Amino acid sequence: MTPAAFATALRARQELIGYWSVLDSPVSTERVARLGYDYVALDAQHGLIEYRGLLASLTAVDTKGSTAVGLVRVEANEAAAIGHALDAGAAGVIVPLVDSAADAA
Repeated sequence: MTPAAFATALRARQELIGYWSVLDSPVSTERVARLGYDYVALDAQHGLIEYRGLLASLTAVDTKGSTAVGLVRVEANEAAAIGHALDAGAAGVIVPLVDSAADAA
């Protein structure tokens, strides 16, 4: 699935099935990305993934044969954290601790 197709399906509220990863293991992430999931979410908030591992894992998701897009749950609702995830190649971010429209803005 391309990032554009993922975004279209998400906006249309279609069912999307994904895999949640907390481990810094790009080889494992690559294998999971080829299993038919729509997305692989990398947990940079509570997981064991630092920036270098995040970059390697997102690259692994983008390999030939992958059916998934890479998402990142960032560590905080901060522009720098969101920017780092997007710069690393995330197709989207999951932002924790957003409880209102004002938090999202």
